[in-house]
Amino acid sequence: KLKKVKVVEKHPEDEEDFLTIEERLERRARLKAQGTINMEGEPEKYGALETWLSGPYFDFIVKWARVIVAGYALLFVGCATVAIVVLKPDNKPFSFFNDDHMVPMLGRIVRKKFDYTPMEGNEYLHLSFGLDKHDPWHRAEEEVHITTVFEDEFYYEKTPMRAKFDHSFDLFYNQEAYLTFCDSFLQQMITKGEATAGADQINWFSDFKQWSIAKGYAFPFTERDAFDAATDAWVDASSTEEHSFQKRREEIDEYEWYTFFGKKDDGRVYYTAYQFETSLPWVRAGHTNARMWEFYRNNQAALKAAQDASGLRGGVQTSDRYRQMVLSSYLTTSSFQSLGVSLAIAGLVFFAATLNWWLASLSFAFLLVVIAMVFAEMAFLGWKINMVEAIDITICGGLAVDFVLHMTHSFNHHSGLNVDRARSAMRDMGVSIAAGVVTTFCACFVLFFTQMTVFNLFGSFIAMVVCSGFIVTMT
Repeated sequence: KLKKVKVVEKHPEDEEDFLTIEERLERRARLKAQGTINMEGEPEKYGALETWLSGPYFDFIVKWARVIVAGYALLFVGCATVAIVVLKPDNKPFSFFNDDHMVPMLGRIVRKKFDYTPMEGNEYLHLSFGLDKHDPWHRAEEEVHITTVFEDEFYYEKTPMRAKFDHSFDLFYNQEAYLTFCDSFLQQMITKGEATAGADQINWFSDFKQWSIAKGYAFPFTERDAFDAATDAWVDASSTEEHSFQKRREEIDEYEWYTFFGKKDDGRVYYTAYQFETSLPWVRAGHTNARMWEFYRNNQAALKAAQDASGLRGGVQTSDRYRQMVLSSYLTTSSFQSLGVSLAIAGLVFFAATLNWWLASLSFAFLLVVIAMVFAEMAFLGWKINMVEAIDITICGGLAVDFVLHMTHSFNHHSGLNVDRARSAMRDMGVSIAAGVVTTFCACFVLFFTQMTVFNLFGSFIAMVVCSGFIVTMT
């Protein structure tokens, strides 16, 4: 018969009686990594959450580690695809207020009650000759652009929108060519589907031609002095004369803002501009950024073809909607470029904190997963890249790196097997990371209910970053 043997439970320190000092320290370091004792050899005490994170929860993560990693790989691909396809530049100017704020509500009330709309119809182009096509707009001390003929009209920070002119242009030598350009441009726009046959063209030179013929002048003019005198006479002619400048001003409100010319003291017309109606409808919310760029490229192609047909060079076409198109594209490009720089810095920080290229690469890969998740969440919420969203994208890398870097640094400073180091990192940093998420989310939560778009979007973005970073870091 086997004798019953009583097993006596031994404490860790009892087993150290037969070990050298070096072996004791090595053993204690291993047991500390496992969370059994501290470096003094005393049993380590942990809180309930630390015990759960480094115990049952960690065991679950280890058991399903391969599945989790594969899931994150698929999640990254899916989120990145959604972000690339859906997250696009905004097509309307940034609004500081939500739709339910008093300011937008009053605007809707006015439009509904008084049937008022600030603008209707189609988009217009402004076509000019005599500008420096390489740098048409700049801040000059003189030579004000046609759209700011009044000196007391200012825009951003009391800075007049001015034009830079190419003084080699002379309309006297291009009278027929200019009219040919106008007709050819219309045909090109019709061919490209950007205009109709009855497109409205507010063109001072067409009015001037008809007025000149009605007055008995031979058109086109063959003498500069006669051309100079006729243009002055057209401007000063009475409003009773058909096609005169004063008559057209009565027929078209702010006629001189749509079409006019610049003239030197020697009588040379060095600048001319007119307005052209396209078939692109004016939409309050704006068209998509992609459609506006298509619109711009079609207009540029029509401009080039019309110049080739007329022999003119140096034409410039502009539209009010180009400003938002260019701004949105710039914000999108610059924000992702800044994100790329921040990610490069994050990669260097990972390596500096670990001095382990494999661990740094693994951590960087999961940082990319966090960022992809955030961008996909932005896309699902219907966000478009505007001013605030561009700032969010710029700082996303710096915010998302926080939790991942903390866990990586903690793992790197523990010794033992990888699974023991990971368990210790989870035990030491898990509670701190969870507390950081809770406090940050509570701070963002109050911003969800603000009516200022800046606060609302920024609070939502920070919440998305910390929640996504927490999920990835803790798994």
